[in-house]
Amino acid sequence: MPVFFKKGNHVLIQTDSDEDWRSFFDCCDGYLIQRDFDRLFEYLKDDVKTIVLEKGYYDADYRNTYYNFFSHKFAGYPDTTLRANFFSRRISPQMLFKLDRYQEYYIGFSIIRPNRVASIGRTLLNPGKLTQISGYICMAEYPVHILGAELVAKGFPYISQDTDVTVCAHAACCMLDGVQIF
Repeated sequence: MPVFFKKGNHVLIQTDSDEDWRSFFDCCDGYLIQRDFDRLFEYLKDDVKTIVLEKGYYDADYRNTYYNFFSHKFAGYPDTTLRANFFSRRISPQMLFKLDRYQEYYIGFSIIRPNRVASIGRTLLNPGKLTQISGYICMAEYPVHILGAELVAKGFPYISQDTDVTVCAHAACCMLDGVQIF
């Protein structure tokens, strides 16, 4: 069984097979749409060994758009997101509260928004740790806190356009904020 730790808002998922990735998708029910899951799976399947999923995550960007837009729609949108943290090494449940020891294996994170059009929110993945990506890229660093551990995500910021609020200008500003050439 790929889900080793499932307490409160945190889920530890070992990704040894396609079925394990399907368990990740199932844990994101109501948030992650199939098309976006397929995209994450394609880019990450060969490199990710562990996913630490944070449910009920308060993402500042999504909260802003939620309170200024989604909360006024005649549809029920949650006010929180999910944050998926990706590691290139297996992490045992006993080490879940010692994630700072896994900085060198930290690939990055992706915010999963409860949006029916484009569910990938702010995402920062280190291209140097992904076999599907090659070439040169501008990168940013972003501090990440998970269960008391402080990690640093490094990569090019990405956010998908949901066609409602997060459109071209918003996405471009998010992607260029804090980018440096490394």
